[in-house]
Amino acid sequence: MISERDYEAANRLYGELLKKGHIPMNNSLVLPYKEEEGVRIAIKKWARMWRTDIHEHEEHLHLVAEPEGCIFATSLSEMKNSRKYTRSFEDKIDFFIISTIICTFFSELESGYDVKLSIDNEGISFPQVEELVNNTLENWRKTDDERKGAFSAEFGLAVKEMSSKWQRTHFSRANKKITANQKTKMGYIMTAMSLLEKEGLVYISKQHKTSCIVFPKQQLYERMQSVLPDLDRYQVLKALIQESKHEKIKESNTKEETA
Repeated sequence: MISERDYEAANRLYGELLKKGHIPMNNSLVLPYKEEEGVRIAIKKWARMWRTDIHEHEEHLHLVAEPEGCIFATSLSEMKNSRKYTRSFEDKIDFFIISTIICTFFSELESGYDVKLSIDNEGISFPQVEELVNNTLENWRKTDDERKGAFSAEFGLAVKEMSSKWQRTHFSRANKKITANQKTKMGYIMTAMSLLEKEGLVYISKQHKTSCIVFPKQQLYERMQSVLPDLDRYQVLKALIQESKHEKIKESNTKEETA
């Protein structure tokens, strides 16, 4: 039996999760959730009603929108019409590039313990992210050319469009501060990382106006752990990105052996 008090506690907690996306497990609003089964049942009913999911981790409680049917999920058209994002997306290719940057960043975090430890301690710089995206798009373009377009068709990727736009884009603007709306490679990366920063999942260190470093937060690892394994599309992209990385390493090793 769910009491009125349980519903009130669940409503307050859900409202806070809607505002912040995740809150610490030691937050006072989470205490009734941990102690009362009625509150847990009530908030999960709220979550199902609005096509969202509650994910509990040791340090944080997360609210995640379902990929389809959730009114809190942001579509491409909504992002284009939003004041927050309107200058960041000229067309769907911009959106695809930014999505590829985010997937590449996630893939790098999942590459292995040594890589994760390095990124946790030192962060990952924007130029490092740019090199990873360069390698991915170059490999995809090469594979797509060799397979006469079959690669992009098989995996539903706008390979030629993304690769062409990325190659035409300048690295950065000389002596200019990197912003999310610059039509430069650093600007694209800032847009992608800023989307994660707004969700409280990463910290962007702006040590110098033309150099930025991204540090993942614990909340990001928790979100990746609970959400990414069930996203089939991400798993496909991760495999393609990591395959591209391995191809680049093999290519570099071959050049060194023949030099």
